[in-house]
Amino acid sequence: MVSFLETSHGYVVNSRAFSLGGPGRVSPLLKAECRKHLQVWIRLLGEVLASEFPGWDVLSAFAVFELKPAASRVQEDEDVQQERTEFLANSAQRLAQVFDLSLEDFVAEMEDHRPLAQHLAVSQQVDYFSAWSGALRKTQKRKSIREKYPCANLLHALCKYGAFQGASTAGVEQLFSQVSKQTSPARKHMNPDLLLSEVKIFADWNKAEAAHVAEVAQVAWTLLGNGRPRDTSQTERMDKGVKRSMVEDRGVPGKGLERRLQDDDCGQDTEVAFLSNRNKAVKAGSKLRRVEAVVDAAAAAADAIIQCDASLQAELDFQHAKQYANKCNAYLENTLLASEVPEDLGEVALAMAQIREENRAKKVRLENRQAALMHPTGLDWRFSDVWFEDAEWQELLPLGLLHNVVANVSEATVWVVLDAASPPEDVLWTASLQGGTIVDVVFVETNRQGGVAFRYDQATLIQRHVLISPEFEIAHRHLASVVRAAARKSTSKWSLLPSWDAFSETFERLAGPDLPVKRRQPMRVLALVPEKLEVGMEMKSASVAVLRAFSAAFDASWDEAQK
Repeated sequence: MVSFLETSHGYVVNSRAFSLGGPGRVSPLLKAECRKHLQVWIRLLGEVLASEFPGWDVLSAFAVFELKPAASRVQEDEDVQQERTEFLANSAQRLAQVFDLSLEDFVAEMEDHRPLAQHLAVSQQVDYFSAWSGALRKTQKRKSIREKYPCANLLHALCKYGAFQGASTAGVEQLFSQVSKQTSPARKHMNPDLLLSEVKIFADWNKAEAAHVAEVAQVAWTLLGNGRPRDTSQTERMDKGVKRSMVEDRGVPGKGLERRLQDDDCGQDTEVAFLSNRNKAVKAGSKLRRVEAVVDAAAAAADAIIQCDASLQAELDFQHAKQYANKCNAYLENTLLASEVPEDLGEVALAMAQIREENRAKKVRLENRQAALMHPTGLDWRFSDVWFEDAEWQELLPLGLLHNVVANVSEATVWVVLDAASPPEDVLWTASLQGGTIVDVVFVETNRQGGVAFRYDQATLIQRHVLISPEFEIAHRHLASVVRAAARKSTSKWSLLPSWDAFSETFERLAGPDLPVKRRQPMRVLALVPEKLEVGMEMKSASVAVLRAFSAAFDASWDEAQK
């Protein structure tokens, strides 16, 4: 990129001319500034990768199944090779620990099968998993060989390795790339069925089954592309059968698609040869470095920049906290080696697991409660005390259940009214406080198969201390009687306060100014007062205003009913 920017380049974007690069445009100061951004980016990249891929240690441990020959690592430094050896040893130990295997037996079985797997990988040009699978099939084919090559531990780990083969999209991306190359513009004349068949054949191609795949291809191309082979005994040939002439391709003699290169010096001016020579030159002048070493070097260079940037520090703190949480999870899942467990990590992990279990239990309870609200249980007349707005509706009850009818609203658990959405105020207040079900008359007529029913939760199940002031009892006598009856129910958690002194004492204990804000519970201590007394005492609670509106509506409806 730096070499590219040493010369100027012109572009036209949206009818405007732009230039990029040129002599002196890339100064040493600009390079240093760009290098700082890159160093910070590498530092953050390493932290984010460690946070977002907590299972990478287990996945990377499958590198023990790698079958690359030692000759491919001749460019590695001695320290890199030593670190690779340690990494493979730790990987084998990690796999044995995670999958509950015997480490010694696992390593011994792997080393016994490795030469055969390497041979299959080279001779049949198959992937690592197929090579190891083929090696196991060969050693377990006969009993005499099976006894010399045990593979119980290796087979278990290999099954896990095969399951993790689909954990990456690299194979899919590579397949799409190959398909794109195979379905070039020269294939546009094919119909979709023929094109799909060719892609399928190409995707399934491997060297071991080349002959079989070629036979399948011949059948597919014949049937889908050109139909059945023509009968030459009955159909006259249309071509003249002229033999194709020899062609010259850049001085290399050939014969159609069957041409062969005569020596190694041919084709040195091709793109393939150019890329090969360039890769060799790059490898010859470079050394492989550990990723950790690159990250450490970038971190050392970027520390000064990060210390002066609060946002970068906050990001690093967040990533470190996430990494520690992931390490706790790894400890609980038994994927950490003993040398990787920091001090006190076990206690923190167990505490985190306990909190997680408590949160899970809370979530289950909440889900069950929501499910109960969405799917309430059916109403059973046999265990319900029923109050009817109109006494003539009592005959709608099933025979033998008339003894469940009650005359007092506060004694009922089911209220039958004309409109369940707009019941009488005393019914609404009683149902809201005591809990129960308000249904319409159609619900009773159809024996619970039609109509409308509303179920109310019992408000008195929430623990509260309630004062019914004498002034409120005089002004709203009927509402006060409903509240008092609901509070005296055996299932109620409301306790009635006898006086204002008791109210003040209870309020100071549960919601007083001396308590911390988080511990104050003002809604657990309520006083029912009329509007005039509320204004005089400057009680500006929203709940009092709502209660006042309800009480006014209750009294109005009660007076109307009495008239």
